[in-house]
Amino acid sequence: MKRREFLRFISSFISFLIFSSPDLNSSPEESHLPSPKNSLPLRNLGKTGFKVSILGFGAAQIGLGTKANALQTLETAIEEGINYFDTASTYNESETRISEFLRGNNLKDVIITTKVLSRTKKEASEEIFNSLKRLKLETIDIVHLHSVNDLITLQKIASKDGALEACIDLKKKGYLKFIGITNHNNPLVLKEAMKVYPFANVLIPTGIGDKIFGSYEDLIDYLRENNTGVVGMKVFGAGRYRGKLDFEKCLRYSLGLNVDSTIVGLSNPEEVKIACKIVKTFKEMSPQEIEKFIEEAKPYANEKIMWWR
Repeated sequence: MKRREFLRFISSFISFLIFSSPDLNSSPEESHLPSPKNSLPLRNLGKTGFKVSILGFGAAQIGLGTKANALQTLETAIEEGINYFDTASTYNESETRISEFLRGNNLKDVIITTKVLSRTKKEASEEIFNSLKRLKLETIDIVHLHSVNDLITLQKIASKDGALEACIDLKKKGYLKFIGITNHNNPLVLKEAMKVYPFANVLIPTGIGDKIFGSYEDLIDYLRENNTGVVGMKVFGAGRYRGKLDFEKCLRYSLGLNVDSTIVGLSNPEEVKIACKIVKTFKEMSPQEIEKFIEEAKPYANEKIMWWR
């Protein structure tokens, strides 16, 4: 099937699913208000109705190590004002530990997002229900279709009996509030994805290396025109910039982009405090600072370090 024919078919199919479902742009049933202790700046997450801390918690690392460290790290994140938590079914014990922390502290005013890697309707439904079970939630705030990096994958998830159909059905039944998508290396694929379904939120790489390798900044402008939530990731090169680039500069660069939140993988309470301190005193980089930082980062903008590209 030619690309144009594929997009026409998918658009018609998705339109049928959308118009047989509740309004995708409706506000969440529960209001997710920031904690009174929240001292981090907040931004609107697109049209979702959520107000999110501009620093989000990347929860992959707390799926490893000890449970005690994970719970303490989550507690520190809440105390510092983080209210956006990004996890996935593939992040080892991450979903389970988030669940235990939320139950133990009776926290409701946080936004929990997870991801699904399955490409078929049946497998995606099973994956989402397993996440619901591990998180012990009746409804997940946002489920992202993960790593949709090429047109073949887009075709798989968006076709009849694909993973997108599972998400639409489960949203209609109240198991999730919004559907998102993540893309790691091809802004054009994400733009095509937005033509076949109005995803409420997107995760894209916004690190300094990604600007050098192939920036998403034009796509961000396109998403903003459609009031789509935008969350940055891979800010510190998935940890691979450690010992190579300054963490504060990496975070300041990403925060200065037109995104709603920037998620950072945080593995212990001290890392949370360091990141939050940077955010609380954040000043946008000047064009001169960015140009200088680009030169510093060029040796590390390659596929060996940036494996997701």
